[in-house]
Amino acid sequence: KKVLPVIQERTILIFTILFWYGWIAHLGSVSAVFSNQYLVVAIIPTLISIFVALLPYVLLKFVRIIQYIWYLIITLSFSVILLDGYFWETLKLNIPDGISNLDLFLSGYIGLFVITNIFYLFYFVPIPARHQSFKARIKLLTEYFNLLIKKYNNNQLNPISAILYIVIFSIILYLNYKYTFLSTTVVIGASTVLVTAMDKIIKEK
Repeated sequence: KKVLPVIQERTILIFTILFWYGWIAHLGSVSAVFSNQYLVVAIIPTLISIFVALLPYVLLKFVRIIQYIWYLIITLSFSVILLDGYFWETLKLNIPDGISNLDLFLSGYIGLFVITNIFYLFYFVPIPARHQSFKARIKLLTEYFNLLIKKYNNNQLNPISAILYIVIFSIILYLNYKYTFLSTTVVIGASTVLVTAMDKIIKEK
């Protein structure tokens, strides 16, 4: 309850954009991404996230659960994108030459961020643990769903703001993909830090 972050529409929208940017940068092209059957499935939650951001309505509970699960899946995908990155090399104390301290710091941050969030996905497995009944497992699963609902802030984006987020982030990330001003690690890491900080500030207010 204390570790699970509070998220909102803006969080999901920006993370969704980062998700596609990360995979395009990782695989090398848009065509490579859409030729992957697993990534094609991600179009569905992506469209839901955009649809939700553009509609000025309070979300139903089951939609908030879907949104939060999608958020956790995105953070999991960051770990796959980083498999060829600096984080795993750093863990092996095999730091590549020519990388900046910022790359190292942000790769470590993303890695820890992913590791923290990745374990939450295991709570959705409806298989009872040893010495646990199926009924007890379902009860815990229900409690977990209720927690996700509480962790989804109903602060809503203005439709115009949502469109601006999509357009501005897409343009910036496209230019970075084409000209490589910053590494993928820095882009995803810095964006994750900023979005998380913004969510905490809004929550405190």
